[in-house]
Amino acid sequence: MSVLGNIGSAIYHLLIQSSAVVTIYGNKIGPSNNIYDTMNYPRIVYTITDIEPTNTKGSNGASKLDVIRVQLALFNLEYSELILGQQRVREALDYITPGTYPSSGSNQIDLQSCSLVSMNQEFIEEFGENGIYVGYLEFQLRQKL
Repeated sequence: MSVLGNIGSAIYHLLIQSSAVVTIYGNKIGPSNNIYDTMNYPRIVYTITDIEPTNTKGSNGASKLDVIRVQLALFNLEYSELILGQQRVREALDYITPGTYPSSGSNQIDLQSCSLVSMNQEFIEEFGENGIYVGYLEFQLRQKL
C-alpha cells in the first residue's frame, strides 16, 4: 500500500476506534472518492492535502520525517449533529499518543503527533433535496519514516 493509503488507514483506524465517532457516523468513513451519494449520510471523508518532507544531508537526503496535512469533511443532515461530530472527531485525533497506527497489519505508519490546525462549517443549500451541513477539520500529522 502507498504512503497515502497508509495515512488514510491510520486516520480510519483512529476514527473507527472512537465509539463516540462511530455512534454518529457508523463505518461511513473513507477517502474523498464517494461523497455525493446522498443516501449515505452522515459520513466522513478525508483528503491528504499536503506532504512536506524534512530532507536531510545524511541518508542520501531522504526524509526521516514527513509533515502531512489531512482535511476531513463531515457531512451531516442536522446542524446540531455536525457540531457534535466535529467535537468527537477532534477528541479522537487531536494530540494522539505517539505510536504505530493501526497497531497491526501491513499498512502501519509511525505517527509522532496529530494536531488540529483549523475547523469551520458551511451549509450547502444545493446539495440533495434539503441541503447538507459540512464541517471541515484540518489536522497536521508528523510521520516518522
